[in-house]
Formats: sequence, C-alpha cells, structure tokens
Amino acid sequence: MSKNSRHKIVKKHKLFVKQEDYILQNWINALKFVNIEK
Repeated sequence: MSKNSRHKIVKKHKLFVKQEDYILQNWINALKFVNIEK
C-alpha cells in the first residue's frame, strides 16, 4: 500500500465524517424546529 493511496482513504474518511456531522446537525435542527412548532 503506497503512501498516496493511504492518504486518499484518510481524505475520504474525513469527508465521510463531515457528512455524518452534517446529517446529525440537520437532525438536531429538525428536532428543535419540531419542538418549537408544538
């Protein structure tokens, strides 16, 4: 495994984590919104 391909995987993983964070944030915002609407 070359250093370069490993770097790509790390980059991909970081991007994936960012996406997960974003989805989680959207969920939290949606829940807050629902609570306000009640």
